[in-house]
Amino acid sequence: MLDSGIENLKNILKQHSIKLTHTRIIILKYLLENRYHPSVKEIYKDLSKKYPSLSKTTIYNTLKTFIKKNIIVELPLNNEEMLYDINLTPHAHFRCLKCKKIYDISIDKNYFANFENKLNGNKVYNTLIIIQGLCKDCQKKLRK
Repeated sequence: MLDSGIENLKNILKQHSIKLTHTRIIILKYLLENRYHPSVKEIYKDLSKKYPSLSKTTIYNTLKTFIKKNIIVELPLNNEEMLYDINLTPHAHFRCLKCKKIYDISIDKNYFANFENKLNGNKVYNTLIIIQGLCKDCQKKLRK
């Protein structure tokens, strides 16, 4: 990674009042480069090749810090384990029931504006919209 990229990662952590550590920087870099909603198992599998001393516990703890500081959100889209999303812009998720891939779907930011009046004073911290079906690739395979 270029030095300017490392500086950008450090700035993100500093802006969220997170202590800079090598582990936090590499996990943040991974999440920014792998926006497919990875699980701890996937993050560990990919990063432990280059960083063999990295533990799953460290990854869990780092992700919990990132959640607490609003850098990422936890997604209960997989029956086996939580997935993590660094995209905090308003969006929905499409989950293919066959291949289990998850795709972000853009939503107009005004889509949520009408909900504010219906919340009866409740404070919303996160909105999760999950649409399930068959992705284009799985549909093509079924037609063959």
